[in-house]
Amino acid sequence: MKTGPALVLLQKVLRRIPFGPLDVNCLHCLEYFADSCDQGGLRDQGILIRAGTPDDLPRMSECGNFPERLSERFAAQEHCVVAMIGDRVIGYQWFCDKPSRIEERYGYTVEIPSDAIYGYDAFVLPEYRRAKVWTRFHTFYLKDLLTHLRRRRVIVMVDQGNSISMIAHLRVNYCLYRKIYIAKLFGKSVWISKAVERKDKGICSVAPPDAIGAVQIR
Repeated sequence: MKTGPALVLLQKVLRRIPFGPLDVNCLHCLEYFADSCDQGGLRDQGILIRAGTPDDLPRMSECGNFPERLSERFAAQEHCVVAMIGDRVIGYQWFCDKPSRIEERYGYTVEIPSDAIYGYDAFVLPEYRRAKVWTRFHTFYLKDLLTHLRRRRVIVMVDQGNSISMIAHLRVNYCLYRKIYIAKLFGKSVWISKAVERKDKGICSVAPPDAIGAVQIR
C-alpha cells in the first residue's frame, strides 16, 4: 500500500477516537506563479471579486468559517479577497506577506520567502463551489496583489487527504515542492519537512538541499 492512502486511512481511524489524543497529517506545500495561469473566458455570473475590508466582517462571518479570527487578521494587516453577489459575501481567501505565519491548526511556523506571499483559509459557500469562485481569485485579484507587493509567487498548504482541493490547485498550475509530515499528541506537535523534486523546473523553483529533513517541535 502506498504511504499516502495509508496515512489518510490512519488519520480517519485516529479521528474517531474520543478527545483526539493523537493526530497525524501530511501537508502538501504548493507554489503558484501569477503568470502561469490563463483563466480568461470565465463568465461573469454577477460575481464581483475585490479586496476585503473590515466593513465586510459581518457578511464574512455569516459564512461560518472561523468568524472569531477574521478581525484579528484585518488587525494584523493581512490581505483578503472576497467574492460578492449583490451585498452577500459568498467566498473569501487570506494572504500574508510577512516573513512567517503560524499555521493555526498545528502551530507550524510557515516561513514565507521574500519573493512570495502565503495563501490560506480559502472558503466558498457550498452552493457556489461550481461557479469557479476560487479560480476567479487568481484571475481577478492575485496578480494585482503580487504586483502591488512586488512578489512573484504564492505558497499554500493542502492536506494530503483533501483531493478536491489538490485537484483544484493543480488545475490552475500550482505545483508541489515540499511535504510536511505531522504528528500531534496531546496538543504537542512534531513536524518533519521534506523537499520534493519538481519535474517542471521551468515553472517551479527548486528548494535548497538543506531544507530536506528539517524538523520542528512545538
